[in-house]
Amino acid sequence: MTDARASNPGCPPEHRLDAFLARTLAADERVELEAHFDHCDECRRLVFALASPDDERAPESREIGRYVITRPLGEGAMGVVFAARDPALQRDVAIKLLRGSLADHAEAALRLRREAQGLARLDHANVVAIYDVGTHRGEVYLAMELIRGTSLDRWLAARPRPWPVIVRVLLDAARGLAAAHDVGLVHRDIKPHNVMVMPDDRVKVVDFGLAHAFGASDGGAALADDLAVRVTRSGAFVGTPAYSAPEVLGGAPADRRSDVYSFCVMAFEALYGRPPFPGATVEQLRAAQAGALVLPAQPRLPLALRRMLERGLACDPDARPPTIRALLPALRRALWPRRRIAGAVLAAMTLVIGGSAVAAELAGAQPVAICDAAAVPPALAYDPAAIRASFARTTPDGAATADRVIARLERWRAEAGALAGTACRASRIEGTESAELFDLRMDCLARSTAKLTALVTQLPRPTPALVDDALDTIDRAADLETCRGRREGLASGATIEPARRPQANALAARLATVSAVAATGRHVEAIRDATAIAEEAARAGLRALEAEAWVVVGDAHASAQHAVDARAAMHRALVAAEAAGDSRRRVVAYLRLVTIDIDLEREQDAAQWAAQARGLADHLGDPSLDWQLAWVDAAIAVHTDPKRAVELLRGVIAQRARTTPTEDATTMELQRALGAALVSAGEITEGKRTLEAALAIGERVLGRSHPRLISTLTALGVVSGGFLNHADALPYLERAFAIAQASAGREHAQLPRTALVLGGVYGELMRVHDAIAVFDRTIAAYRASYGETTSSYAELLAARAEMLVLEAFEPGVDAAAAKSWFERALADKLAALAIQRKVLATDAPDLATSLERLGRVQRFAERPADAVRSFEEALAIRARDPKPRPGAQHEAELGLGGALVDAGRAREAVPHLEQALALAEQAGLFAAGTDVADAKAELAAALIALHRDRTRAIRLLRDARATYVQIDEPHDVAEVDGMLAKLGAK
Repeated sequence: MTDARASNPGCPPEHRLDAFLARTLAADERVELEAHFDHCDECRRLVFALASPDDERAPESREIGRYVITRPLGEGAMGVVFAARDPALQRDVAIKLLRGSLADHAEAALRLRREAQGLARLDHANVVAIYDVGTHRGEVYLAMELIRGTSLDRWLAARPRPWPVIVRVLLDAARGLAAAHDVGLVHRDIKPHNVMVMPDDRVKVVDFGLAHAFGASDGGAALADDLAVRVTRSGAFVGTPAYSAPEVLGGAPADRRSDVYSFCVMAFEALYGRPPFPGATVEQLRAAQAGALVLPAQPRLPLALRRMLERGLACDPDARPPTIRALLPALRRALWPRRRIAGAVLAAMTLVIGGSAVAAELAGAQPVAICDAAAVPPALAYDPAAIRASFARTTPDGAATADRVIARLERWRAEAGALAGTACRASRIEGTESAELFDLRMDCLARSTAKLTALVTQLPRPTPALVDDALDTIDRAADLETCRGRREGLASGATIEPARRPQANALAARLATVSAVAATGRHVEAIRDATAIAEEAARAGLRALEAEAWVVVGDAHASAQHAVDARAAMHRALVAAEAAGDSRRRVVAYLRLVTIDIDLEREQDAAQWAAQARGLADHLGDPSLDWQLAWVDAAIAVHTDPKRAVELLRGVIAQRARTTPTEDATTMELQRALGAALVSAGEITEGKRTLEAALAIGERVLGRSHPRLISTLTALGVVSGGFLNHADALPYLERAFAIAQASAGREHAQLPRTALVLGGVYGELMRVHDAIAVFDRTIAAYRASYGETTSSYAELLAARAEMLVLEAFEPGVDAAAAKSWFERALADKLAALAIQRKVLATDAPDLATSLERLGRVQRFAERPADAVRSFEEALAIRARDPKPRPGAQHEAELGLGGALVDAGRAREAVPHLEQALALAEQAGLFAAGTDVADAKAELAAALIALHRDRTRAIRLLRDARATYVQIDEPHDVAEVDGMLAKLGAK
């Protein structure tokens, strides 16, 4: 026995420790020894040594799974912990290896794996991250976040801590525990030793949900270093007696309410310096717990905090709050009132005591002066007159845009100065925020300043793209919501070793310049330079900066209409942000991916990205993320559940109005989205009224010709043309088209959509020449800006082809001219299909639709063999659709049958045409147009070619003719009359 143990008569002899490890002690004796281990370092170390012979303290190999072991961190009676390196993601991890003596029990190993997998799904800043779970030579291991910090009990013992500082730590721990409760995880062993405080004041809860399965030491470096193991074969006591709820001590299973009790025991002990219920044995503890709780008079805690402790420490589980999340309001209220009234209290004390000297003694004169200096708006070197002059020379509305840009820059300076002053007072005068948090806020402001500084250097020599997008670009660079947010969002991925800071700062400055270059519309240059920065940052291990650079690359690709490349860049941003542990940049990448996948019509993928973003955003404390997440949810819901989209958008608008009461361009965008959702939900009149309100807001804040109006004008055109009157749509669409043609910024990418709608309305009004002219101009302009490889370019070509076909059927067009129109249409369709084969999946329904439309033009151009191949491929794609739609399959069957008749293969055509007719009648497609009539006419043609079933052929043709007459299709009526005449049945 060591000297320290010999001097302590309460330490058990070594033969009792051997019996403990051999599991031959009675249950009560084991619990008493475990309670002793919690407070006796010598006995705890000795039992670890007895359980861990020297030849078992390292794995037989230097690898566990894919992880390379670097050094041992510590051992326990049930497991051993190593520091390791993950070569795949280039990060340090901690590996917990469950000892074979416990892993041999299949039930315990299975429970460990199940709970580790559950915890691995939890991504929260205040919970130790579980990266992986697996087996190594028959033993279960966990790969987890490597934590360098000290446990809460040691942190408290290091020096006296004011109660607000302690509450901040407890609040962070409670946030992590609440997030785990939300997903059904229970800790079972909450105590100060399982809460780690980092050197930068971050807080992590460790051994979550796993404490009853194994325990380990961190050698003072990584994880909790107590025994923390309470496992028996069945009905085992789980936890640490001093922190366990009465029902758990009595043998009941742990649940969320027992976690609430344990947390409140820990909070009581941390705040008052002693446990709420003393007791050296389980019996003593249970007796004390049954008595009345007495709260000490000092320190004087807020009423909300005292009531939280009283409720949380109730002996009856039903009298406690149901989950840890229910404790968060009391913990927050204990802190926030001080922040609001600290300055007023200080001023009142100065007046009552009667002199500024006392105020200086209480708060310090120097911090006040420092905070006055901090509140000075940051300097931005720009010449308003030069900006006005250069903007006026660049675009027709440039002067008005310049005035708005200058006002926005000055507003940012005022807000940034106010934020700096508030942060300084909170940290240096009121003491409600740490010095580290103040530094993080200042770093955030410095990054925003650097981005704007780089941008304003471009303003005196703008491109049209920069003028058009200037306000949006400034809003993105000047975003201060992150700087105002909670510590979690500010500290995410922010830690850089001092030796690498010069390189990081230099790369960040270069990236700010590249972002400004991208704003001028020089996308190729921006993509090249930002990619180089991303790769250099990756080589230097600056993964957060790498992630930011890939976001710039992705944004530039998106602005250049390279959606697939943008998606790939955002994926790389996401991987880099994950490797950096940077939750905020992960959310940014997720939100960008949502937008990209919505544009690519991959709504299911978009919904998954949105869910991932939502899971991370909770602890970042950035109010702008809340409404952005709701907005993307609504954008997805428009395609699946328009009524839910309407509800979401109304909530977003109300939520944003509380934080941003003044109208801006985003206010217009939200109203536009609401109007579009209302239309999708069938509320046409209200939808149009809301869109008109959005347009009025846009005209007030942006002017009548700003490119940001294009989407709203186009939406009004769609509503007017699609549901009301085509002629009424033209003023909106022609105005939108004119603005889009003149635009050179990001909104120039709206040109194809506006052209597609405008051209479609011209077609409905039988102004085919005007429609073709719109498509000609748009295709030329779009090709010059974005090239010929985007899905939007393919849509323009396909739409022009449809108009060329209509031109061929115009009255007075002879056969030679019609053939020429068909050949031009065919060339456009083939070019569009070639692009779509590159950007769409091989089984995409949109690809089938394009093949069907190509086949129809091939039939008009008298190329039946080509048409057969197109329809056969389309039908094969339709057959693989997991959710087949009768209407869609009908098109392929009908087209293939008709093409086979054209090719002289009428016998093969009949089954396809019979199927087309059955599908059309099944889907009730008569109301949608000529689908049933077309199927009857094509089937009749096949029967005529085969010289069989004349009576049925005549009946089919007469049915089809009646439909064509009813819907006024004279060309189709003439064709049917010709076939009837051949049958002698006219």
